[in-house]
Amino acid sequence: MNDINLDLENYGLWYVPFWKTRLFYFAVIFLGLILLSIIIFLIYKKFKQDNSKESLSSILRELNQLERDLPNKSSKEFYFKLISLVKKYIFICYNIDISSKTDSELIEFLKNMDNSLIFNDEIKDIIYRSTSARFASRELAELQMRQDLKNMINLIESSKTLIGE
Repeated sequence: MNDINLDLENYGLWYVPFWKTRLFYFAVIFLGLILLSIIIFLIYKKFKQDNSKESLSSILRELNQLERDLPNKSSKEFYFKLISLVKKYIFICYNIDISSKTDSELIEFLKNMDNSLIFNDEIKDIIYRSTSARFASRELAELQMRQDLKNMINLIESSKTLIGE
């Protein structure tokens, strides 16, 4: 009988187990929210990587669209789009994020790479010509734009065979 009295002294007449207390409910809800947010974050991260990662085929489609729009674009607009596609190409093939670099920074970056990129010379040539062709006459610029576009398309097609896409 002493055990019953001891229990009544410790717990009182209306004993509430710990799993029925408010603190326990709040702790379970808090841990559940943390777990749910981690799961949502991981799912978001997985789908964001899948959606944001472009393929060489998508760059090729954009180059074909650029070729169709070539007569309507100025050389400045054309080379802006072409250089952004070159940056995407380098990111996809070599996993080097250079999207925030300007043309001059990109040229310096490629000089410092010392031909560790497979098509470093072709990329450098396109970027060098982009700086000069922006100020050329319309006829010369259009010939140069077509040549650079063909070079970039050939570059991507040869990269597709190397990567196996």
